[in-house]
Amino acid sequence: FTYVPSVGLFLIVAWGAKDLSHVLRFPRAALAVTAAGLALACAAMTRQQVRYWESNLSLWERAVAVTTQNYWAEDRLGVALADAGRLDQAVTHYASALAIWPEFPEAHNNLGTARVDQGRTEDAIQEFGAAARLKPNEPMFHYNLAVVLNEAGRTSDAIREIKAAVRLRPNDSSFTRALSLIARDSSK
Repeated sequence: FTYVPSVGLFLIVAWGAKDLSHVLRFPRAALAVTAAGLALACAAMTRQQVRYWESNLSLWERAVAVTTQNYWAEDRLGVALADAGRLDQAVTHYASALAIWPEFPEAHNNLGTARVDQGRTEDAIQEFGAAARLKPNEPMFHYNLAVVLNEAGRTSDAIREIKAAVRLRPNDSSFTRALSLIARDSSK
């Protein structure tokens, strides 16, 4: 993304180097060798940098390694680790994100999802509940909370949360379907 906007800068450097070589009486061969050396150095650095973009996991591992107090990078690394099946490590990074910013709703939601996968329903309820409290206009947080509440047998609480999701996104058929399923199951 920076190559095109940098063309003008590259032209200034190239033409400026040529003019400077005339003023300093710098031999053209030495200028060519210096330019080739700089191009090789840039190529080597680019090759190293591109490795960080090979996957979400390598990208976010690098972001966490080179920054401090980066709640977003910690959370994204957690997602990449969870996607790679490394759930315990993902939980560690979600917790790190929340240690930096305890009111980060997406990290609470992601941690809730990890807790569901670990079979820790009560912990999942706490995390999804925190996400829904912190960002009450996000229907997915209410939906996720409703699902785990229903699994825990807390049907009336689940219905309240799924109704909140439906109210926020009334045209989402998955929410209205979930509401009818939970309501049907509660009437049995």
